Amino acid sequence: MSVATLTYDDSKGVYSIDLRMFLDDYLVISGDLKEENNPFGQILSTPAKGEIRDYLEQHFKIYFNGQQMELKVNKVKTEEVTIHVVIEIKSTMVPAEIKEVKVEDTIYVDQFINQRNVIHITLPEKSKKSLLFNKYQRVLNAQWDD
Repeated sequence: MSVATLTYDDSKGVYSIDLRMFLDDYLVISGDLKEENNPFGQILSTPAKGEIRDYLEQHFKIYFNGQQMELKVNKVKTEEVTIHVVIEIKSTMVPAEIKEVKVEDTIYVDQFINQRNVIHITLPEKSKKSLLFNKYQRVLNAQWDD
């Protein structure tokens, strides 16, 4: 499972996504670890920021009101058995203007049949929404009718 949270920092005027995904799963999809091997929580290698950025460009997209957002990977850090990624979205659109957030999330779903991904959307003055992705649910929308 990967877990992401989309938030907005009002003081900086920036959206942020805090994403955690399992390191061993990434190593399998990148070919650095065979699926049947089990690293027992050991860190076998740490993926580079550029590798993660390139992977996410293909497997994680966000749209505000139908407009695709540019995702900037700010930080990639290995924490025990997970990869912690911090992504920044710069947009002139403030949260009050957002009526729909569309997310395409295919992280690991082509490799692992039971893969589940979730994104929690917590924006000011909006009800919290959570979207659950799997092999068959790859694109979902959160909508608000303000």
